[in-house]
Amino acid sequence: MLLAAALTAIGLLVSGLVSNQIVAAVVAMGVGILLWMIDTLGYLLPDPLDTIFTHLSLVAHFSPFATGALFLSDVGFFLTIVLVGLFLSVRALARR
Repeated sequence: MLLAAALTAIGLLVSGLVSNQIVAAVVAMGVGILLWMIDTLGYLLPDPLDTIFTHLSLVAHFSPFATGALFLSDVGFFLTIVLVGLFLSVRALARR
């Protein structure tokens, strides 16, 4: 549920920033896929950047949930994405 909420908040943010629905769907899907695969790209980067990219990955924070472990840092990561995404969506829509 947290992963779905995070991806929905990202999609809502992109939808609030872009005026075309199809462009918003493609960009939101692209951002979601990028955040899903960013840990794979992080392994190709040098040492300080690979840890940053790995910590931004959705897979790195979702994998413990799939194995049955519940870490507060992973829950906080997803809740942060949801809250920041919703806050920025409200700000983008209020700007219009």
